[in-house]
Amino acid sequence: MEGQFLTPTPVKWGEVVTGVVVAQDKEGTWVSIGSKSEGVIPPSEMRSADGGINIGDEVSVYVLSTGKGEGKFLLSYDRARRLVGWQELAAVKESDEIVAAEITGFNRGGLVVRSKGVEGFVPLSETVGRRLDERLGQQVQVKVLEVNRRGQRLILSERAAFLELREEMKAQVISQLQEGATIQGRVTGIQDYGVFIDVGGADGLCPLVEMCWERGKTPREVVKKGQEVKAVVIRVEAEARRVLLSLKRATPHPWETAMERYHVGQKVFGTVTRLLPFGALARIEDGAMEGLVHVSELSARRISHPKEVVKEGQVLPLKILSIDPQRRHLRLSLKQALEEEYSIPGSGGDGQGI
Repeated sequence: MEGQFLTPTPVKWGEVVTGVVVAQDKEGTWVSIGSKSEGVIPPSEMRSADGGINIGDEVSVYVLSTGKGEGKFLLSYDRARRLVGWQELAAVKESDEIVAAEITGFNRGGLVVRSKGVEGFVPLSETVGRRLDERLGQQVQVKVLEVNRRGQRLILSERAAFLELREEMKAQVISQLQEGATIQGRVTGIQDYGVFIDVGGADGLCPLVEMCWERGKTPREVVKKGQEVKAVVIRVEAEARRVLLSLKRATPHPWETAMERYHVGQKVFGTVTRLLPFGALARIEDGAMEGLVHVSELSARRISHPKEVVKEGQVLPLKILSIDPQRRHLRLSLKQALEEEYSIPGSGGDGQGI
């Protein structure tokens, strides 16, 4: 094994040296550390190796003792790993990078973890969400908040790493979105002005006006939190990491399918939305199609203004006189519907005087 000696002699107590694993037995792992010198790493000093060291591997070890026999050293893999780990963690903090850690324990204050062979602590305020007792053995991504080798103090943050990784993922997702594309998403938040939709790591906003074709609906009447939805990307602001979405554009406008659902002579119910000198505008059942009830079609008797027989908000039985999807024109008749004895459903209007 002389050709494999990687460190010169003499080897001294307290040094970190490099050697090659030459044997493994019940005493531990034997390492050749140069000039016919061998040392043993007892199992108690190899806990951070996780069983991943094999004969022929090159390892760094800390010299615990030179021993009483010739060239027989007591070595520690764990201590060497910690010494190197402290240096690496200091460099990680300096470069503000993210590093991996394994959860080895927990208490009321937070998580006990090991990163690069060094034991550290993640305060409860710096953890992310889940129950601590269910996380033993998990690998997590963390940011280094404090490194104090002399005081044996390593403080880490899972939360800071999570937020940074989420922003990176968000930027990546947004960079791949194309305006006009239809995508799948999940509703993550509902506000009076619209809803937030997770589109694979990035949250997009669907404003109130883009919620549905039907007017007057609130966001909570249209979707529920956690609901899977389809949405159309209407604007991408990559630098600001903002995405504007539309739920209504992911479905056909009601006028596009009007001829499939309505026909001339059909009886419908409509809500009066506006009174004009020449008639009343009424929104029919689906709430996105509005038609005109001409003053001559409001009553069998002659009237000078629609307010003489109807009022805004009133629900009326109506008959479709004509449909023009291309021009989006809809002509309706209250008079003819009443002549065919349709009643007004629970609107507060009893039809008297019509």
